[in-house]
Amino acid sequence: MRGLPAQPRARPKTTSVAHWDDSPGPRGRGIKVALIRAFNARGMHRVYGRGDIFPLDGRRTYKRNMDVWLTHEGRLLARFWALGSEVDNESYEITGFSKRPVTEKKGKLSEDWVPQTLRDEYDAWLISNSETPLSAQGL
Repeated sequence: MRGLPAQPRARPKTTSVAHWDDSPGPRGRGIKVALIRAFNARGMHRVYGRGDIFPLDGRRTYKRNMDVWLTHEGRLLARFWALGSEVDNESYEITGFSKRPVTEKKGKLSEDWVPQTLRDEYDAWLISNSETPLSAQGL
C-alpha cells in the first residue's frame, strides 16, 4: 500500500522581482509615490501586506516585504523591509487617488488596488536589495 501523494511545495520565485496578479495596478497622472523618512507605524492600521520569497541557492531563500499603513489622518504610507539582512529599508507616501481606496480601520486592501507606480518602486527596490548580483539573475 502506497502513501498519499506528496503535496506540491510552494516554490520560491526565480528572479528578484515580485509576481503580481494578472490585473494591472491603477494608473493615473495624479497617483504618486514619494520617498519619505522612516515612520513609526504605532497607532496606524495595516491595510495591505505582502512577502516575497526568492531563491538564494539550492537550499536557502531570502524574503522581502511590503506593508501599507493607514494613518489617523487618512494618509497611506508604504514600507519596504526585510529582517535579518543588510537591506536599505524604504518608506513612501502614496497620494493622488481620486477616491481613497480605504477609509476605515478595519478595511483591508487586495493586490489589485496597488498602484503601478508603487509596484515599480517595489520591483526596483527588490532588485537593488537582492541577495544575488544582477548578472546572476539574467537582468
